[in-house]
Amino acid sequence: MTNNKKRTADGILITKNVVAGLFPVLTVIAYANSLPPFAALAWGSLIAAILSFCVVMFRGELMQNILNSREVIIDIILAIFIIAIVVYGL
Repeated sequence: MTNNKKRTADGILITKNVVAGLFPVLTVIAYANSLPPFAALAWGSLIAAILSFCVVMFRGELMQNILNSREVIIDIILAIFIIAIVVYGL
């Protein structure tokens, strides 16, 4: 593994651990403020949409995704179904 790839992998792992470490903190804040479940879902979806948009912009794939909008919309609908309905249904 080259040095550049190793640094990239290390950065990704550190970012993942930071985000995973914030989960209990954000959960306690949500419960302490009596945040309704659908409001938590809305905030989580908004943050996920913003981060996804940033990743697409960073990779430069925005025009390609716009041109394949039908496939993208189907993927978005499936993600919404899995995240919003299946997870909260459990």
